[in-house]
Amino acid sequence: MTPLFDDGPVYDPHVKSIINYMLIHLRNNNPKPESPVYARNAAFIKELYDGTFLRHNFVYSRINQFDLDRVNEQVKAVKGSWQMVRNIVIGSLDHYELAKSKDRMPFNKKFLDDISFATFFEGSVKFNPDGCFDSNFMKFVNEPKMSYNYNSDITIGKLKDETNALFRKEAESFCNKWFKMKHMQLSFWYEMVDWTRWLRCFRKTFPNIYGEFIASCEDGNPFIDFKRFLLDRLKWKEGENPVMNVYYFRLTRYDSGMLDGMFKEWLRTGIDRNKFNALKQLPKSIDRYYTDESFSKPEEKVEKKVVDVEDLPIF
Repeated sequence: MTPLFDDGPVYDPHVKSIINYMLIHLRNNNPKPESPVYARNAAFIKELYDGTFLRHNFVYSRINQFDLDRVNEQVKAVKGSWQMVRNIVIGSLDHYELAKSKDRMPFNKKFLDDISFATFFEGSVKFNPDGCFDSNFMKFVNEPKMSYNYNSDITIGKLKDETNALFRKEAESFCNKWFKMKHMQLSFWYEMVDWTRWLRCFRKTFPNIYGEFIASCEDGNPFIDFKRFLLDRLKWKEGENPVMNVYYFRLTRYDSGMLDGMFKEWLRTGIDRNKFNALKQLPKSIDRYYTDESFSKPEEKVEKKVVDVEDLPIF
């Protein structure tokens, strides 16, 4: 006998409200409350409220293209608050829409078009070999990355790999502390690659002088020595909270083919104070060495033997 009344599954009104918002903003097939996909998403929302959502194992596709910083902490924070649960879900949906802009990640916008009501919390099964799933919701808890920042991060990573291992770690620590803007970080690492080139030319051309010079630097590290000199100089001029600029790390300021700026000042000060005595042994002044060509040793002049006229044989 067919029942006179079939109310179907009963969901918390907060859950139904959030699902209704999802259905408005995500592609869907108008699922009914009794459908498996509706029930599955309702369960995920309830897990956010109960604080059990993070018990799932997540495997993220395109992980480098999303900002997952402190996402778990943000999800934990919504436990026990329907308003916070609603806010985090709506915020993720808003960020998903923002990601469709050309200046936002991910690169592949078709991937975004494939996200639907059914795959918002739990992504494609191809990432689900061991009970793990790719949660699009988690990917968009934070605002999507700017495309410029992502490309810059890739370039910065390559520049770091090209930087001399002698000072790479110290340079990275300094950069993280003083340069917060992405374009400043990018410029800084380009300068570090130029430092690497300069030191390589120096070592190849004058290995003994180079060795003495490195030994004279604080902790045997030219970056540490320069950093100390720079900070002391800036604090003397500006006080305890100096303004740090990337151009302080440029080897030349005017593309003149010669050392200049703070780098030259550091070396000249070291020479004047007899700290970098080894540099006095160079054939030319240290500021004359910047380009690869400037490190080329000049050919030794062959002195012509002067012959006395009386010594010439007579035929």
